[in-house]
Amino acid sequence: MTTVEVYAKFDSAVDYAFAAGIYDFIANEAGGWSDNTLVVPFGPNETSASVSLPGDPDATSATLGQIYFLPAGIFADPTNPALVWTMKFTATEFTPRFIDLETITSRFALYIDGALPDSRSLDTALLMEGSGQIQIIPVPSALACLGLAGLTLVRRRR
Repeated sequence: MTTVEVYAKFDSAVDYAFAAGIYDFIANEAGGWSDNTLVVPFGPNETSASVSLPGDPDATSATLGQIYFLPAGIFADPTNPALVWTMKFTATEFTPRFIDLETITSRFALYIDGALPDSRSLDTALLMEGSGQIQIIPVPSALACLGLAGLTLVRRRR
């Protein structure tokens, strides 16, 4: 078994913190996905909460965000970069193939600074969407490897 983890992080040198987002995660293979979570950080002094993503593996219009409410003293987590979501794919069947991955973001908002609870939405056309591939490469079975090792030992003894 082999496991691959894909994730998204918020990273900005200009804005205070990640505010909210709505996105789709698309893969052309449904099986093998697990531990699909949206990480929702509420503040630097609190632990992050996770919720299950809808769909397997299609996270259709998954919504995530964090609270920033002044003057009540609820602060967004300004961690930079901040983990936003993760998904894991475990290969148990090794037929040669490619698994195509893609994200489509329909909303992305950031908190402007630490003094105000105001946020601004970014034009999604300006965002860099994620895409990639997982390549499944067949491996020889353990029995074939043992047979090859035995053949090598017999040849060395001669």
